[in-house]
Amino acid sequence: MLEQICVNILGKEYVLVSELGPLQIHALAKYVEEKLQEVKDDSRKYPSDDKTLLTALVIADELFTLRTKYDKLEVLVKKLGK
Repeated sequence: MLEQICVNILGKEYVLVSELGPLQIHALAKYVEEKLQEVKDDSRKYPSDDKTLLTALVIADELFTLRTKYDKLEVLVKKLGK
C-alpha cells in the first residue's frame, strides 16, 4: 500500500510516496543526509548541484562495491555447494 511519508534532508522537507514503511524511508533519508553532509564538508568550493552529483557517485560506488562482494560470495557458495 502506498504511503505518504515526510522526511527532512538538510533542512528541506520532502513528501515521498512509497510502499516502503516509514522506518525504512526515514533510515534511507538519514543515510542520504549523512552522505550529503560528508561531501558538503569535504568539497566546500563546489556548487550545490555538483555536491549532489558527487554524493550520488559516492553512494553508487558503495552499491557497486557491495554488489561485487556479493557476486564473489555467491560464486564461492556455489563452489562449496558442489
